[in-house]
Amino acid sequence: MSNALRTASRTNAPWFVRSEALSHNKGRGDVRNSAADCALRGAGKAAFPFSRPEPGGPGRQITKREIVKVTFEGKRLAFCLTGAYHKVPAVLELVTRSRELGADTTVVVSPATLEIEASLGRQGRIADAVLAASGRAPWTTMTEAERTGPGKLFDLVIVAPCTGNTLAKLANAITDTPVLMTAKAHLRNQRPVLVSVSTNDGLGLNAQNLGKLLTARNVFFVPFGQDKPTDKPTSLDADLDLLLDAAAAALEGRQLQPMLVQRSKDGADS
Repeated sequence: MSNALRTASRTNAPWFVRSEALSHNKGRGDVRNSAADCALRGAGKAAFPFSRPEPGGPGRQITKREIVKVTFEGKRLAFCLTGAYHKVPAVLELVTRSRELGADTTVVVSPATLEIEASLGRQGRIADAVLAASGRAPWTTMTEAERTGPGKLFDLVIVAPCTGNTLAKLANAITDTPVLMTAKAHLRNQRPVLVSVSTNDGLGLNAQNLGKLLTARNVFFVPFGQDKPTDKPTSLDADLDLLLDAAAAALEGRQLQPMLVQRSKDGADS
């Protein structure tokens, strides 16, 4: 069994990633590291170590992966990064992946993310990684984000990771960062916003804000659950392996189900 197949089999990877791994178990084994991952961390394992499929001949059967590619082909996606800095590499892998599936991608970065980067002495790494992943520099100002509404620039806005602070502000119509401006302006156009929650307070004081967004029109969620129910009983974390599946569903105006998933192994803390 190939390494790609073992990786896909052990995880809850989206079905189109698993199907791609299966198709490559029969043939080539070339592995490509993500440019975004390398730019952000210097080196390391790519989140999607799978090679491109061989072009097929006439009359071949259409694969599930190609169906997903049709879903994203030509779609304009905005990925909005907030302060959960440790999630940024995984999200940028998904930016790269969606671009490979035919999407036009833009990345919006919150001031909190850049402040954390600066505090760690890593200035400029996110900008380099975003450029590698999306093909363009990140948006970091309100002026850039304000164009979203009048220009109807995106088909889907994805807030990932969405911290508790951003969750609360979005639920209460507070617009004081480029991420929130992008989301608000997009919702103004009656278009979908996908939230990938990552907060220690999702079942605490922020539960009421989560409830508001769960019932809000055109707001969808990446399936989430308690990641450390014993140590952090109010913490909620979205399953990033399901983000592109959830995005495909949101583009069709529906919520990926089930929305509540187990995030800790055998119910214990991970």
